[in-house]
Amino acid sequence: MGFEPRLPSDDDRRVLGLFLAAAFDGAEALRAQSRDFRVVGRCTCGCPSIELGVAADATRSTRADGLVPVELNVAPLHDEPPGKVVLFVDDGQLSYLEFVWFDDPPTAWPTSDRLSVVAREAPT
Repeated sequence: MGFEPRLPSDDDRRVLGLFLAAAFDGAEALRAQSRDFRVVGRCTCGCPSIELGVAADATRSTRADGLVPVELNVAPLHDEPPGKVVLFVDDGQLSYLEFVWFDDPPTAWPTSDRLSVVAREAPT
């Protein structure tokens, strides 16, 4: 049974937008891609991690592959461990938005008040 591509939810857009509000090399092209992306896959564990699809002719970012230079720290609730959200780019295009967790899989993106943007490397 395959995944039926879908429009991003408001929560998908909210979390992605926190990444793309940061200033880093190649962010402008990723922001442009984020205006018209689709969710083309998701993690099979039930967490909210999603595979992102953008138009083949979209302007590619200078950040070609790997993680963008910021991540979102997730403040824990009660006694759960903290988590984080990371954004991958593949061949200059938005690729995967991943909720990294260390306990039971979350079923939804964290609320904005639990997210903080943290630079992984110096901005360029």
